[in-house]
Amino acid sequence: MAIFPALYSRQQALYPYLRIMYLTHRKSLLYFILLAPLTVLADASWPHISPAHIQNTFQLDEAQWQERMPEKGSRLFYLEEEWPEVIARMLSDEGDYPELRKHVFEVADELSSHPARAYMSPEENDHPHHSHRQKLAEQWQRRVGDDIFLLCLAAKLSEDPKYRKSLHDLVISGCHYPQWGLSPKTNMDLACGHMARGVALAWDWHKDLFSEDEKNLIREVIKERVGTLYKGLRGEAFWANNYTENHNHINATALGFAGVAFYGDLREARYWLSAAKTNFDFVMSYLEDDGSTAEGVPYWSYSLSFILQYIEGTRPITGAQVYYEEPFLKHAANYRVACAAPGLQGVLPWGDAPTYDFYGPQHLLARLAAQYDNSAAQYIAENMPYGPKGGSDATALLLMWYDAAVTPEAPSKLDYHIADWDVVTTRSGWSINDYLLTLKSGYTNRNHSHLDAGAIAFIFGDQWLLLTPGYGTGAGQRKFWNSSGPRWEFFSNATESHSTLLINGENQSFEPQARGTIDQFATTPDFMWTSVDLSEAYATRPEARRSILHVRDDYFLLFDSINSPEPITVDWLAQTAASAQVDAGTINLTGRAGRLKINSIYPNGTDFTLREPTSPEIDKKNNAQRTYTAVQRGDSVKYAFLMQPVFGGGAGPTLTTQCAPSGESGWTATVTHPNWTDEILVHADGTPQTFVCEDAAPVHFNADVAVARFEKGELSRLFAYNGHSIQSEIMKLESSTPVSFELSRHESGWILDLITPLDGRLEAASGLLVYSAKGELVPMSPRLELPAGQYFLAANKSDVQSLMAVPGKQMRTREKPTFDIAPTKGLPPAPASVKINWEAEVDIVNQNSNALPAEKVAASGGMALKSFGSRDYSESLTWEVDVPEEGTYYLTMRYCSMKNPTVTLLIDGLAPSEKAQSIPLASTGGWANASDDWRDYTFSDEDGNPLAIELAQGKHNIELTAPSASINIDSFTLVGAAPESK
Repeated sequence: MAIFPALYSRQQALYPYLRIMYLTHRKSLLYFILLAPLTVLADASWPHISPAHIQNTFQLDEAQWQERMPEKGSRLFYLEEEWPEVIARMLSDEGDYPELRKHVFEVADELSSHPARAYMSPEENDHPHHSHRQKLAEQWQRRVGDDIFLLCLAAKLSEDPKYRKSLHDLVISGCHYPQWGLSPKTNMDLACGHMARGVALAWDWHKDLFSEDEKNLIREVIKERVGTLYKGLRGEAFWANNYTENHNHINATALGFAGVAFYGDLREARYWLSAAKTNFDFVMSYLEDDGSTAEGVPYWSYSLSFILQYIEGTRPITGAQVYYEEPFLKHAANYRVACAAPGLQGVLPWGDAPTYDFYGPQHLLARLAAQYDNSAAQYIAENMPYGPKGGSDATALLLMWYDAAVTPEAPSKLDYHIADWDVVTTRSGWSINDYLLTLKSGYTNRNHSHLDAGAIAFIFGDQWLLLTPGYGTGAGQRKFWNSSGPRWEFFSNATESHSTLLINGENQSFEPQARGTIDQFATTPDFMWTSVDLSEAYATRPEARRSILHVRDDYFLLFDSINSPEPITVDWLAQTAASAQVDAGTINLTGRAGRLKINSIYPNGTDFTLREPTSPEIDKKNNAQRTYTAVQRGDSVKYAFLMQPVFGGGAGPTLTTQCAPSGESGWTATVTHPNWTDEILVHADGTPQTFVCEDAAPVHFNADVAVARFEKGELSRLFAYNGHSIQSEIMKLESSTPVSFELSRHESGWILDLITPLDGRLEAASGLLVYSAKGELVPMSPRLELPAGQYFLAANKSDVQSLMAVPGKQMRTREKPTFDIAPTKGLPPAPASVKINWEAEVDIVNQNSNALPAEKVAASGGMALKSFGSRDYSESLTWEVDVPEEGTYYLTMRYCSMKNPTVTLLIDGLAPSEKAQSIPLASTGGWANASDDWRDYTFSDEDGNPLAIELAQGKHNIELTAPSASINIDSFTLVGAAPESK
């Protein structure tokens, strides 16, 4: 076997090639080994699907396909005899079916209320967010294909003829489009994938809708355009062998749907189905075992939607349900749970990604919950604070895949290490008023990835306070996608736009194997520890490590050590909103749910300064993103920072900290709160250590990381990572293998959370016994083997019962943050002659928003602020105004929108009235791209009376936040509320 070392590397092509053949064609493994092209052995790239692959799939599978393939009736998703039961289930009043069904028919009613969408050329596409490249791709056709999908379901569930007519007209209109996408090649990407899938489903479920001439038209169009997709999968498209990327999954699903639906109608259909089956064999081999994708959460949701559609859509014929045995699918729901923001308001921001799913994710989680009886996935699917993202097909699939028999249960974990993607998340809880910190590692050069190893991001409630750039505005340029070099010239993709370490002002390496590696992770109810080796992420290969200790609800300690043979300059980068308050070595970041205070604690005198971008292409989407840096130079550079989250709007408790390096890469620290003191040792060198705190009994230990909390002169918590021995007045522990745990004091005794098994000795203090999580006494012996889990140190069983009732932090919730209302001062109206005008796009403080200045028809000065609200609810725009005279004022905004958005108005952080917490804005009918769509709106109450805004003389912040949909804003006028004199 040593002759072929490539067989043992997941990055080599032959390993997954053989693996999928073994999993899916065990009887023919020898045949495939003999068939495997020699180029696969010689080339580390993933193989393209060859004629030999397709022919062999025919030989192995086609007889079964033909046996399962009905001559009449549906084949996709459900066979004809299954429909009565399926329809009865979807029309039942059980669980959420009535609500989900209502949403499907609401969309179907809207689609049926207007003519089928006509073709729109790239020149006619005036979408404000589409680049020329996207317009050539004709991505708007994706929504047409999605609408066909939903109408197919509506026409099955209802006898109302309007759904059948709308479906018929949309399919025929779509088949008269001159093509399904022009770029990168005609009929060879996502527009074609969505359209072909939709038309195939309509053909399969509703063939009777079409006349013979129309059937001939559909066959001709499908033959031509799916035939082109087939050529793409065979190697003509860039996505052909990109088995972990969304383009491959969408287009291969279309081939599978068309292959099943037109099998017997078109000779080519059998080849399409064989190619799709072969493709997904490769897909399942290359996808990560932890359920993640390197493309990030939004693209994961897009990919997974179509992977699941391929499985569910073709399973009656292909038996594709075998893929549910693959680790990727088994762990996919847990991956999405781990990536959820507080209050389920969004997702992690890593890579080319917004902070929300592109698709669903409700239908994905519902399908996985039903498949694996995953209660946490069901809980999130049922409790998302917004409807399904993406196309209308996600709404249809949610109704199809929802299973009322699965019991929802809130997630029980607070911390995750997504091992293959190599990302950590740690949080205070799951409510909208909690916080989350995430650490990014893994490969730096993958599709949609950034050079961001070691970067951190932080969200409090629904507002990201430590930012990431997401998709840069350079995405419309071809070189943005050239990852061999030009891509990394863009600020949004570069190291300098992330909260990580920048060495010598240069990007991290973009070599294929460059990466950071999280090699330490441990989580308990009160603590999280993680550490990432960053040495391989930099071209110069320094010894670089970032470590994070999270003491839940109280603080984070972040330690960085960089050692190099030559002196280097290191920037410790923090990406913040423009509203950040920076003073010497302190950064204060404020959101609605709370604040994050970042304090430099080593070395002394480390100050933050504003850093300007140096990338050749500055493509910030968020112009309010600011980069602050703390700079050091030397051959051994060390940093330590205290990050303190503070819930609500108060100042929070004062924490004092002492910190110093210890040995090569170790640290000692003391964090003192008015009520407790934490002693901390990090990266110990293996020698025994002792914690001593005032009058408390000493704690002796030998561990890589240890934290001891002392309250009122007594030990109250103890955390150890990779420990071999611990001796305290409560417990003595010795283990022949490294053990990690938390010991916490409660009124009735102590709870011991063992993260790793114990092999050695455990001795409780006099008067205490050791009980299992079930309340059973654990017999002591000179050598004890305890599995990981929870144990109790208590005097008796009664105390154990009390300890078992201690609520876990995992299940706690906090109230949703609201906007405080300003107290009424009774100020008189300011004179109407006092009038302040300002342009929305000028001198703006932008937080978490994609809003950008743009040329707009009839905008004052020709420019306006576009796309406020296109990202999510957490967006905020602030303008400072200088009020010359105290009094009551009215505020008028000139805006346009094709939506009916709501927005919150805040003055100096407070709503001027209850009404201002959610102000409805009417659609103006357009985006001012080609016509004057602007409307002047004076912020008013329910009765149409202008909102009274009381302002003292001086400077004030006018803030718009919490937009429910996209708005373009031209200008504002603040005017005194007194009647105009005649």
